[in-house]
This record gives sequence, structure tokens and C-alpha cells, in this order.
Amino acid sequence: MPIRQRAAQLLSCPQGRVIMEVKRGYPIYLYALERMQIRLPENHPKRQSFADELAVAKAGYQGELEVDRLLRRTKLEGQVKVLKALEVQMDEEQIIQIDTLVLTTHGI
Repeated sequence: MPIRQRAAQLLSCPQGRVIMEVKRGYPIYLYALERMQIRLPENHPKRQSFADELAVAKAGYQGELEVDRLLRRTKLEGQVKVLKALEVQMDEEQIIQIDTLVLTTHGI
């Protein structure tokens, strides 16, 4: 199944109850890197840099999709909230990003 198609699926529990109603869209940054890779000439000095960044971004996105797949297979009891792309400001200079955070009545 193509990445973009897989990303559009809703996450749901085996019992059919939807645990996350937000679709994971294909990252615009990843799309931009793919387009840049196509447009840059083969001998461009930054081509390898873009290729490396694209590989890392694709691996990260594949990891997020794998977490989504595992959540679909997990039998979560009670109330469940799944938060995506959460940004937490730790101090004035540092922000951390959490791709997926699962909250239940039993904990995080």
C-alpha cells in the first residue's frame, strides 16, 4: 500500500471503536524534499545533502506510520486519547516534539 494511502487511514481498535480521528497526512516537508531532489541537477553541490535529509525524513515518517499500525492492533481499554505532533516548550530556547502520545485512564 502506498505511503500516502496508508497515512490517510483512521486508527481504530480491533473492536471497531475509533481511538484517533485525526488522519496522519503526508508531510509537506517530505514532499518538498522529494520535489527538490527531482529538480536539482545531478552535479549540484547540495544534491547529496538533500538526498541524506530526504532519507532521514522518510525513515521518520515510516516510523510514525509503524506506531500508527501498532496502535491499531493494540486492545486499549477505557477512554483513550491519542495526541499527534505535540510540541512542548521546555524553556525559552528549547522545544521538544512528540510524534504520538497515548493517554489512557491508566496513564501515559
